Formats: sequence, C-alpha cells, structure tokens
Amino acid sequence: RVRRLKVNPAAGPDALSAAYLAGNLVCSAIAALAGGWLAASLAPGRPLMHGVALAVLMVITTLFSMGQSSARQPSWYPVPLAIAMPLIACGGAWIESVGR
Repeated sequence: RVRRLKVNPAAGPDALSAAYLAGNLVCSAIAALAGGWLAASLAPGRPLMHGVALAVLMVITTLFSMGQSSARQPSWYPVPLAIAMPLIACGGAWIESVGR
C-alpha cells in the first residue's frame, strides 16, 4: 500500500505531497543547470557573467513569488528555490565556460 505523505498535515487535503515537492525541486535543479549552461553557451563573451545574470533574475522572480505563495506549499519551499537554484544555474554556466 502506498501512503501519501503530507508535508504539513494541518494544511488539509489540498496540501502538496512530499513526493511532489521533491520531484519539483529535482526538475527545477535540472532546468537551472540547463538554463545556466544555455545562457553561457549563447553568450558572445564572458559566459560566466551571463550565468550570474540568469541567477540574479532567478532570485528576483523567486522573491516576488514568495510574496504570493500559496497556502498549499510549505513555508520552507521557496528557500531552496531562492538559494540553491541560482547556484546550480551558475554551476551550469561554469561547466560551459571551462569547456570553451
């Protein structure tokens, strides 16, 4: 029997499951890595700086969305999006920049 895990049982039946949140974070990390790599590969010069610019945009959009967060997602969820994903995007840009 598969048991659905809730992040916060007090959030009610509409709360997002832990599996969904983990899957979303993994997919976000893959997209951030690919985005950083793509930004750096399309850059005519200074590829790492283009990855950093993408990371700054990611932080800004995450901070904006934190103000509009849903009651369905836990309060900790935007934190890895605001911290880890921009760093992963910079990692993707770094991978591309050392490969040039």
